[in-house]
Amino acid sequence: MRAFFLCALLAVQANEATAASKFSSSSMSCAALGKIIEHEGAVILRYPSRKVPGLTLYDRYVRDASYCSGTDTLARAAVPANDDNSCPVFICRTNWGRNPR
Repeated sequence: MRAFFLCALLAVQANEATAASKFSSSSMSCAALGKIIEHEGAVILRYPSRKVPGLTLYDRYVRDASYCSGTDTLARAAVPANDDNSCPVFICRTNWGRNPR
């Protein structure tokens, strides 16, 4: 029983260590978003949908390909910032059944 609790504690600590920080992209400047992603390596960015009022969109954005897993590849993306509607960032894209380039 003691070993079970030790394993559970280690699993929780490992999960917390790999959890990505969450930020609202539309409340920050594009430069600030870039600095946060550079510092954190991977973050979750939330922002309001342009097409559906009241809907919040989110995704995981990364510094470089080392934060992508498996056959995922690094791809360019853009998120709205408070000073730029198309702030350039990177995202990991899943290659469903395709060979990564």
